[in-house]
Amino acid sequence: MICDVHAHYTPKNFSEFMGDRFASPVHLPVKRGMARHPFSDSPEDIEGRFRLMDEAGVKKQVLSPNHPPYLPDEAECVTAVKMLNDAYAEFATDPEYPDTIACRDAASVPIVSLRTFSKLYGLAGLRVGYAVAPVEVIDALGRVRQPFNVNALALVAAQAALDDHEHVARTLAVTHEGMAYLTAEFDRLGLPWVPSNANFVLVRVGHGGRVYDQLLRRGVITRPMDGYGLPDHLRVSVGLPDENARLVGALEAVLGSGTR
Repeated sequence: MICDVHAHYTPKNFSEFMGDRFASPVHLPVKRGMARHPFSDSPEDIEGRFRLMDEAGVKKQVLSPNHPPYLPDEAECVTAVKMLNDAYAEFATDPEYPDTIACRDAASVPIVSLRTFSKLYGLAGLRVGYAVAPVEVIDALGRVRQPFNVNALALVAAQAALDDHEHVARTLAVTHEGMAYLTAEFDRLGLPWVPSNANFVLVRVGHGGRVYDQLLRRGVITRPMDGYGLPDHLRVSVGLPDENARLVGALEAVLGSGTR
């Protein structure tokens, strides 16, 4: 059984997907503790949730990094969880951000690190990724996976991507520069935002749905956050410099028109 521990800040349809297919929902009490919603005074007791899950024999999945984020002591979480979805881990700049592949101990709780070639490596259309886990876990996964679940061309591309260090360095540089530009522009526009270890950022724009619609009419796609319980926010992905500038210009025009 897998339980998504980000139930409050994860889209409702994702929690329903997990519950319908892989798990029985586990509702845990929210107490004062380590984690805090980025725009709220109501923190969540993440460690307490982990303890309750351990007592119930529940395996956990943590999205890492996740945005909107939870903000616990990451090092403590690594020792408490079963599965870490590290789809955006390569983008992390926080020196305290844990390397879940390196931070493992055969004598401790088994850790499964999930990585993808869809983000940093730009191979989203090939649907290829990998897991790093103890031998017995990999053996179990191999027994239940679909045959030929990754095609031969995707495997060749993934192997080549691992050696394409120039692409990785260029992508990280563009992303980090773009993040600095966007957050500086959000500050200039007076829009609160949440520090991010991924390649996108959460920003408060007022009425997220209306701003999203108006940006879409201008050819700019963002992500409304109603499903996360954050109707005043958008999630903005970092793009190329001209794309970032177009987003800022469109956002400034929309907000200036009174759509907020």
